[in-house]
Amino acid sequence: REVYLLRKYGTVWLRKTFGRISPTRAHIFFLWRLKEKFFYYWHEDICHKTRWTLTIRADCNNKFRLLMKCMNAWKQFIVIYRTEKEREFIADQLQYKIYAKIYFPAMKDFVLMRRFDKQQVIIANQFNARKQMEQSFHTWLEELDR
Repeated sequence: REVYLLRKYGTVWLRKTFGRISPTRAHIFFLWRLKEKFFYYWHEDICHKTRWTLTIRADCNNKFRLLMKCMNAWKQFIVIYRTEKEREFIADQLQYKIYAKIYFPAMKDFVLMRRFDKQQVIIANQFNARKQMEQSFHTWLEELDR
């Protein structure tokens, strides 16, 4: 219960303090933009140097193009990976709900049956003990009467 309340009010506090975007996501976004700016300035610097030969410029341009292609592919991979994880999480939640609907009543019935069986065993043991006491008492009276 305490963990649940801590998680609930912790997320409320985080949202009210930092807004809809958490500090870690903001930092990741900042680093991403920094890398993009770095690549942009690097590309501008290389392309506008007049002293370099055309082959060096073409090689650097090709490297820049490949890096940007790789970065865009990585972005796309992350988006696909997150959506797959969200789908798996939703499927797991649905499976848990279905299992809870199916197995919880069965487990409840099983526990009730076990309790009933234990009560029956206790009653049977008490009855057996009383009958043994009565029988031993009757044999003792018969021995006294002789």
